[in-house]
Amino acid sequence: MTRFNKKWLFASLVIFISFQISVLHRDVQALSQHQIIFFSLRKNYAAGFIKERSAFLITDLKKDDKNYQFYVQPALDQAQILNVNFLSLNRDTVTREIIIRDHQVVFQGYKMLFIDQRLNYKELQIDGEFSALWLHQNTRFNLNKRPSRLKFKSIIIDATNKDYQTEKFVAFAKNIHLNAHILKKNKAYLVQLTP
Repeated sequence: MTRFNKKWLFASLVIFISFQISVLHRDVQALSQHQIIFFSLRKNYAAGFIKERSAFLITDLKKDDKNYQFYVQPALDQAQILNVNFLSLNRDTVTREIIIRDHQVVFQGYKMLFIDQRLNYKELQIDGEFSALWLHQNTRFNLNKRPSRLKFKSIIIDATNKDYQTEKFVAFAKNIHLNAHILKKNKAYLVQLTP
């Protein structure tokens, strides 16, 4: 009987230690994470810019919106996010961690150019290299007339775009041999960043 109890005690101790190591590992991972999650939504948009246990969430959703609670919040909870700052693409934001200004989003060295209806039929006066173009709200900006010195590595098409417009953007990306990440009815797009 004593030998049986010792075996159970030893097994319980091993399980407890394994569980604690697993929890510690997850905590260490959460404290070193630097990533961007572009969420897959049906009509809205949301992108989480995550550093350690904080997230800057650029979205048109509110905290009490069911789409936020069902699609976005579980992913942030899984990433062990303790602090969520809701931001808008239509308002300039400049902090030590993220910059949203002049149709640009900069976070941890990842630079994005945001193209929406405010740029319809306009001539873009910008150059430089961007990690991605974020296409939003069925923009009618003519991508073929972009400045020649504007460079980008991929295209992100959020769910605010109609299907016919998404098809045009995908054709454009294929024509210039770039990846197009469609956020409507697809998996979320995850970008891992190095700190």
